[in-house]
Amino acid sequence: MYASYFYVAGASEADVLNDIVAILAGETNVNNLSNSCDKTNTQIKTDYSPSGWTLEGKSTSQAVLSSPHTQDTTRKKLLVLDSSTFSSGYLKVGSAHAFDPSTFSFTNSYFLSSTYCPKIDLANGGRLEIYADERIVLFYSYTDGTFSKASGVAELDISVYDNKGWGLAYDSGIYCAQVKGFDGLLYNWLSITYVKPLGREPKKSDFVEAARFLITNALASSSYKILSELPSIYELPDNFGAVFDTIVFPDGKTYVLWDNVGNGVERIAVPWG
Repeated sequence: MYASYFYVAGASEADVLNDIVAILAGETNVNNLSNSCDKTNTQIKTDYSPSGWTLEGKSTSQAVLSSPHTQDTTRKKLLVLDSSTFSSGYLKVGSAHAFDPSTFSFTNSYFLSSTYCPKIDLANGGRLEIYADERIVLFYSYTDGTFSKASGVAELDISVYDNKGWGLAYDSGIYCAQVKGFDGLLYNWLSITYVKPLGREPKKSDFVEAARFLITNALASSSYKILSELPSIYELPDNFGAVFDTIVFPDGKTYVLWDNVGNGVERIAVPWG
């Protein structure tokens, strides 16, 4: 699922949070979104996959969504959204090891810093891009002429080094929900920087290189253990195309370009639907 969500100047906090949650929970009809939504420009595409996320619980300013792990459906990846920071200009994005809807409480919750979160401008309106499938949710915003960094929750391949199977993704790495070190200890929300499989940035010459982001065990003493690839998205050469351009990959899918670090240079390709 890919959504370009536009909200109007003077939008309300409740409306915008409710719209984001509705889109992630499977709403595909723009006309069913709130009056704060700019329905003329907003679009929701499900050409390749539905969102794949389910609402677990919601309070006035927080919403919790989940998606079963594709390799072990007894596990749930959790996404926590907090709109109380809208007044500070961003949507707070986080996760947790577990959530109890009866008490609306979390076990080992963690939130990205404002630097990595999508920006929100209720006063002037803005644009929030949302990509979601059964393995990942990513947000990317455009407000007041400025792009945010891309961030969200991503599934990791299950391995002996990762005891949960997901993490909080940001522009240059991921906070793994839980990692087992070579010392046998468990580390919660360990920050791991992406490894570039090419050993460098992708290049553009007679063809365009596209590469996955690799996630490794940062606690390795002498060698890396690959935990996972970041699912669904690709890194492209710097300055390739313009943000929001589309490109058709050899698999026949159309991808849309984001600047994943918000500097106008970096490029990632996200499925457009």
